[in-house]
Amino acid sequence: MDYAEHDFEIRKDVLRQLKHFSEPSNVAAVRTLAFEYALIAGSIYLCVGVSYWFYPLAIIIIGSAQRTFANILHEAAHFHFAKNKLLNFLGGTVLTSYLIFHMFTPYRNSHVGFHHRHFGDPEDDPDYNFHILLGLYEAKESHSRFILKNLVLALIGYRSWEYIKYIYQDRILFTKDKMDLSRICAAPSARLGHFPFEGDRAFPAQCGVPPPRIVEAIDVFEDCHLSLPPCCP
Repeated sequence: MDYAEHDFEIRKDVLRQLKHFSEPSNVAAVRTLAFEYALIAGSIYLCVGVSYWFYPLAIIIIGSAQRTFANILHEAAHFHFAKNKLLNFLGGTVLTSYLIFHMFTPYRNSHVGFHHRHFGDPEDDPDYNFHILLGLYEAKESHSRFILKNLVLALIGYRSWEYIKYIYQDRILFTKDKMDLSRICAAPSARLGHFPFEGDRAFPAQCGVPPPRIVEAIDVFEDCHLSLPPCCP
């Protein structure tokens, strides 16, 4: 499909209708955190208190909750998870991202400072660069092969090393020479669509973190901010 032939412009009246949903809410933030922790606690109870036969289901549910932790970090990095600054910071760090081995400042440097500034640049957009290395934009690849490689094989560890390496470099230790933090700010267009989460499902805190394979598979299909090819505006 030639995306350049399509008009991706959003009408102004639609933008006005969406404005309400883009307002950060303390109530929605607390409700989201409570819901995710309840899912994790319920999954642990099913395994320990009822039967370990629930373990496979618990892995999927907890993985989904932890993926939401990553989504919350994303919103907090844009200062858009909660209206209260302290709640926004705690919600994006000790209550979520630290539990999935993501650091707030490196993530913000990478995501806001470079992904949004250089969106779609194969070199300077770290997210898009990672997706290219994974082969997510191989246009000639069949749908069946794409699903096999990025979902099925990811569940058995095919993507584990690449994903762990990416997390380590981009979410824990991300630095850039001469990084000017004072210039990092999210442009209005970058904030479009970053709505407060109210239970958005989609990553594995239990008594032990389940293997990252569930996260890898979910990430490919439920990433809330997948980079677009350069041909797209």
